[in-house]
Amino acid sequence: MTFGEKIRSIRGRERLTQQGLADVLFVSRKTVSSWENGRSYPDIHTLIMISDRYNLTLDVLLREDVNMLEKYDQDRRLSQRDEKLFKISYWLNVPLILLTYATFVLPEIPFHAFLTLSSAVVFFVLVTHLPITERKLRKRVSGLSVLFFVALLLLTGFLAAQTLFPITYPTGVSSPTAYAIGLVVAVALRTVVPTAGVAVALLLNPKKDH
Repeated sequence: MTFGEKIRSIRGRERLTQQGLADVLFVSRKTVSSWENGRSYPDIHTLIMISDRYNLTLDVLLREDVNMLEKYDQDRRLSQRDEKLFKISYWLNVPLILLTYATFVLPEIPFHAFLTLSSAVVFFVLVTHLPITERKLRKRVSGLSVLFFVALLLLTGFLAAQTLFPITYPTGVSSPTAYAIGLVVAVALRTVVPTAGVAVALLLNPKKDH
């Protein structure tokens, strides 16, 4: 008996229409129809919900439907491939972040502005695409990690303050207060972005969660 036939059997036993079963499982009627016709299969979360609600083991739901087992195996392989590609692209970005430190001690380095801008872009990408949960975050960020981040922040701030060029303001904007605010903002941006980028790369890298 295929998975689709088992879904029809459940509906018949519970006297549910496709829409009725869809409402119970929080899916659309077309999704239930697709299951019954073998065009698609539920995700693991929905499969467990079906198992719990209708007192069927996962073994019973999965057994005999070869196509369903092959689909889940294919999804697993694709997930592993995507994870591998993500890690490769992730670590290829790390040298670019580290190169931003060269702009502090070697201001004449070629593509100085490009490296600074790239570090901000890469930092944003790393933060927004990092597959890390709150539990992983608590597990990896120890007191030593925080001390490392603070030390790195202070070091980068010192380098930024030593090498930052004077800021030129438009005509009419030359007050000491405006200059001081601009200097602080510039140092802060040049400090926090690369420091946080390196911290994310080294401390929160996408390792497998065993």
